[in-house]
Amino acid sequence: PADGPVENDAQKTALAEALLEAGLLDLEWYAHSFDDAGNHPDGPLAHYITVGIDRLHAPSALLSPKHYWNTYADVRAILAHPAAHYLLVGGPQMRQPHPFVKPLWLAEHVAVGSAPHKNLLSAYALSGAEVPPRPVFDLAHIKKALPHTPGASGWEVLRAFSLRPAHTRPQPNLLFDPEYVHRQLPDSDPDTVLEAYLACGGRGIDDRIDGGIEGGIDPHPLFDLKYALE
Repeated sequence: PADGPVENDAQKTALAEALLEAGLLDLEWYAHSFDDAGNHPDGPLAHYITVGIDRLHAPSALLSPKHYWNTYADVRAILAHPAAHYLLVGGPQMRQPHPFVKPLWLAEHVAVGSAPHKNLLSAYALSGAEVPPRPVFDLAHIKKALPHTPGASGWEVLRAFSLRPAHTRPQPNLLFDPEYVHRQLPDSDPDTVLEAYLACGGRGIDDRIDGGIEGGIDPHPLFDLKYALE
């Protein structure tokens, strides 16, 4: 696929095939995430090609074309399709494909190796690595809360996490209280308060787990980041 606009049927089919090869088009997840995709007469792949690409639907749990488009002005400037640009350019450049992913941290735990297009997220999806996409996610805690998670890899756990309706998801870790955070971010949507926290104040909890020094919004009434980071 090209890293610019994706406009005709051949380009859309090529993008879908490249994402499938890279492990970044998860058709089962896609069908569960978009009702009309699960009901499409020709199946979720046909829906992604004919509908989802144009609507910037997420092809998998940790690749959000809308987030990528909103985050990177150079992608908007050339009217690149965000999924294609991330696959070919953004992944190798360690750009962020989703608020749930911290690329530089993930790169310390997953080797890109022979992943398609040297893409970090593709390497993560295909590796089976039992590490989270960023340290705010406690995989053991999430798996305990979602006992029917089919596998142990970080990709599989976050896939199961994201398939749950937002209001029924477990805490990403015991130090994150969604209702408390929402009170500090009153303009955020209660269903996406975790994404809002990670976007504007979540560095603190990541860095505390990593032993870093930056602060952010307190994630829990019993967790004072300024005190913890001193």
